[in-house]
Amino acid sequence: MKKCSLAWAGAALAVGFAAHAGESRPAPAANAPERVPPEAVRASSFGWNATNATQCLQAALDTGASVVVVDNVVGGQSCAWVVEPVFLRSNQEVVIEDGVVVRALPGSFKGVNDCLFTASGVTNLVLRGIGSATLRMERDAYTDRSAYQFSEWRHTLFIIDSANVRVSDLAFRHSGGDGIYVGRGSVDIDIRRVDCSDHYRQGISVISARNLLIADSRFTSTKGTPPQCGIDFEPNKPTECLSNCVVENCDFDNNASGGLAFYLPQLDDTSEPISIVIRNCRARGNASSGIGMVVGVNRKRKPVMGTIIIEDCLFAGNGSRAASVGGVSRDTASVLFKRTLFDARGSANGGILISNTGLLADAANVSFEDCKVVVDGNAKNAGGGTPVEFTALPGIGIESLGGTLLVDRGGVFQPFDFDALAEENRPDPELRKAFGTGFSDWRDLRPVAPDAVVKTATPRCRGKFTFLQYLPKEGEYTLTFHSERIGTYRPKPIPVQMRDMNGTDLGMFSITDAIQKVTIRTSDRNLRRFEIDARLNATVSVFSPYPGQGLLADTPVGLFCEKRRLWFSVPDGEGKTLVSIVPQEPAAARLLDSMGNAVASMPSQTLAATLEGEQGVGLWSVDVNAEEDVTLRIGGRATPVFATEELAGLVLDGAER
Repeated sequence: MKKCSLAWAGAALAVGFAAHAGESRPAPAANAPERVPPEAVRASSFGWNATNATQCLQAALDTGASVVVVDNVVGGQSCAWVVEPVFLRSNQEVVIEDGVVVRALPGSFKGVNDCLFTASGVTNLVLRGIGSATLRMERDAYTDRSAYQFSEWRHTLFIIDSANVRVSDLAFRHSGGDGIYVGRGSVDIDIRRVDCSDHYRQGISVISARNLLIADSRFTSTKGTPPQCGIDFEPNKPTECLSNCVVENCDFDNNASGGLAFYLPQLDDTSEPISIVIRNCRARGNASSGIGMVVGVNRKRKPVMGTIIIEDCLFAGNGSRAASVGGVSRDTASVLFKRTLFDARGSANGGILISNTGLLADAANVSFEDCKVVVDGNAKNAGGGTPVEFTALPGIGIESLGGTLLVDRGGVFQPFDFDALAEENRPDPELRKAFGTGFSDWRDLRPVAPDAVVKTATPRCRGKFTFLQYLPKEGEYTLTFHSERIGTYRPKPIPVQMRDMNGTDLGMFSITDAIQKVTIRTSDRNLRRFEIDARLNATVSVFSPYPGQGLLADTPVGLFCEKRRLWFSVPDGEGKTLVSIVPQEPAAARLLDSMGNAVASMPSQTLAATLEGEQGVGLWSVDVNAEEDVTLRIGGRATPVFATEELAGLVLDGAER
């Protein structure tokens, strides 16, 4: 390894990175006052009211005038137009004068979808400011649950089913949702020189857009409810699209999660291929990644195709990583980074993560062209010292990743070795097969200790999971379900589908209370399955005093903020005992055999791992310590049911106990 011994390194990279390294760009400059046509309608002429100017402003817009000016009626540096929700019209230019603050009326906006300005079903709309012009809401007030119902949709500007919309030279502040929301049916949207700061959910959300340009703008300091990013591309349905979307010369800084986010699994192979370009942008000081994306996850249909190009960008000083790319394969959209600098110094988890923990396919379709990653230290696993990492579900490996990526470690330069990374993470079909396709031996399950009394509830589980309960004889049995809301997500009823050991539908109920007791009755010996969908907005734990119970783990079961020891049965037979650990935040784990000896372990990390045990039968366990979200799955010859106590669980009939 030599300092700057690669002749091409300086020449190829100097131009691309000189404009980025250490540069701090100012906020978009206020534009010079533009002439307003003499025929423009001045909104104040309809009866401006300092307390509530809604009727005045809406009446001006409803005239159908080609130009409406929201004028500075007081002539000072700050003139407040205090309004309730306002609706924009087609074939109109709305000009907000220098010094005007269009402000949400305090105590109003009670509806969960109330937005300051709404452009719904409009065409040929211009919304622009002159000088210092601001749209402002009352973000903090909307979090008062005694006065407001929870909502993440009180946006400053809401655009939907609209075409040929231009927005420019405005500051967007303090919404109860997004600074700007670009939704379904948006075509030919042009957003320039806007400054979106201190919003509750996102700086800007792009749900569906054809021909979108966002340029010369800032999206900063988002904090409140997830995703909490500067910009988030996140379609809701396969019929929506992200076609010819360009973001250039923008800053995404100091957001509570990521700078730029892409979550695309709601699109699929029936959707229009995506085409997105991020050019000459910067993401710094965000709590998570500078840029993070999930292209595909395991669904019935294949993921969306198309291209995402990131060029001439800077990702620096972000809390977790510089960049994260997930759910990519030969059957997904491709991701190309060009002339981009990933500065991971100070980041907790390193430079670039390629993750297929949500997609059961080998990684491919990510490439780098004349890029550079700057890392700390010399140890490969020392936080920000890791240039590129790969994590995936058991048996999933790298099919093809590559390109030109220069690693700068304290001024020592070396090309990143993608071939070595692929060799370390070769696909393993046998390991993948060892986690099977689902458990089916329901009739053969029996309690470990039929006379035991269980005193411990299950861990808090998130997402979909199944709780099993053996019922030894006719009678009534009472279970207690504990639900807990996560963060600021709105509480929703949690559906529970009940089935017997034959899969017979026994009806549904919903968990609606924080503590809810449910009494079930059986006429004979049986095994009940409770299929629970806690989604992302809550956790559920189940308490049952009856033995012969557990969490089904033939598919990943998600735990939340848990430090637990979970037990499971290993019968006699061929094959290994396997437990898959997939953390979203740092987690540590140990696999212990029936004598309590640790046979495998993983340190606290965010990368997935498979813990393996070669020999032994009886009751094994796994110790897990998770800071937040982690999923666990049992594979190999082990019975895929986790119990909270050694004698609480289930074994296959005839297995050693």
